[in-house]
Amino acid sequence: MDKYEEITKNTSSQFLNNNPKYPDDRVVAHVIRFLRSSTTKVCNFKAIDIGCGAGRHIKLLNDLGFDAYGIDYAENVEDVVIQEFPSINKNNIFHGDYRNYNFSIKFDLIISWGVVFQCRKSEIYSNLSKLEDLLVENGQLILNFRSKNNWFYGLGEKIEEDTFLIDERGKEYLNYIYCFLEKNEIDEIVHKCKFKIVDCEKTQLIQEAHLPNPKTHEWWIYRLEK
Repeated sequence: MDKYEEITKNTSSQFLNNNPKYPDDRVVAHVIRFLRSSTTKVCNFKAIDIGCGAGRHIKLLNDLGFDAYGIDYAENVEDVVIQEFPSINKNNIFHGDYRNYNFSIKFDLIISWGVVFQCRKSEIYSNLSKLEDLLVENGQLILNFRSKNNWFYGLGEKIEEDTFLIDERGKEYLNYIYCFLEKNEIDEIVHKCKFKIVDCEKTQLIQEAHLPNPKTHEWWIYRLEK
C-alpha cells in the first residue's frame, strides 16, 4: 500500500460512522433483477458487499435471504456494522483489503458500490479480475464507476491519467483517490476480464440545482456475469 492508498484508508476509517444507513435504490433494483433471473432458492446463495462500510448492503442481502458477508479495510468495521445492524453475523464481517484477502469461499453475488474506482486507472483491470475470481461460475457482480462528468473531476493532485487525490476543493471527498472513466473505457476492461454485461445504465444526480453552478454527479452502473 503506497502513501496515496494509506491516506484514503485513514480517511475511510475516520468517516465510517457517517456512511449511509439505507441501501442505494439502484443496488436494490439490480439485486432483485438478479434474483428474478435465477431458479435457485436465495437461501443457497452466498453474497458479499466489498467495501461494506457500516453494513447497509449486508443488511439488504440478509433481509432478502442471502448468506451475506462484508469486507472493509476500515479498522473498526466489525464493531460499526454490528452496532448499526445487530442482526448481522459478526463472523461474516472481514477486516482487510479484498484485493489480497485470503477468502475461503466463492460467491454467487458480489456488490462493489463506490469502491472499484477508488484507485489508479491502471489498477482497474487487476481489481476487476480479483472480483471475477471470487465469483462462482455464472455468478454476478453489481458495481458502479464515476464518469468524467463529475463536479470534482480534476480537483486534486493528479496521480496518473484521470486519477486524482482529491484536495480541499472537493470538500467531502477530501483525501480520497478517485478514478474517472467513460463507458467505452469500462467496456474494454470488462471484456478483457471475460465478463458478460447483463445490464448497464447511467445515472445522474444534480445537487444545488437552484444555484448558478450546480454540482453534477454521474455514474455508470453495471451488472456483470462470470
